[in-house]
Amino acid sequence: MTASFDRTQRKHLRRAERAGIVTGPATRDEIAEHMTAWANAPFLRQGRAPGWPEGTHLAIYDALAPSGAVLARAVRRDGEVLALTLNLRAGERLIAWEMGLSEAGRQVGASALLAADGLQLARKLGCTTFDLLTCPTPGIATFKRSLGAELQPRTVAQWTSAAVPTMPWAQPAMQRAF
Repeated sequence: MTASFDRTQRKHLRRAERAGIVTGPATRDEIAEHMTAWANAPFLRQGRAPGWPEGTHLAIYDALAPSGAVLARAVRRDGEVLALTLNLRAGERLIAWEMGLSEAGRQVGASALLAADGLQLARKLGCTTFDLLTCPTPGIATFKRSLGAELQPRTVAQWTSAAVPTMPWAQPAMQRAF
């Protein structure tokens, strides 16, 4: 399954296995407690505004989990949650939509564990594609290549309506208006 991973990533996986780090389903409570904060951490480390309002991931999970369209997975060590991912299932495609890592998860290479888990989950579900989405930075592109991913050109756009102000002081008024 991980034969296409580069040597360093396979080494991380073996080390994690020896350390008793395991993957498995994540709970709703784990998503509620950790996901948005962990997903926002890279933005904050870069001095940028958080990318997700508090509670976003839980709302998406609650809306899609009953249909089976979202599958939450976790990395744990001795019962402690180190990382979470929300995978979206769309037909024969499993999409690794969002990942959140604790600092301890970053140190043990939990992102590679989640990728390996996603590959196994895709196979179990009969999906023909495991999509790691786009590569917004060269570092992320390098990481995804180290997992054996084939980067595909894609058009990605982010649109912000001029009617929705980005100034925090104006957002509550806009939410009431709409």
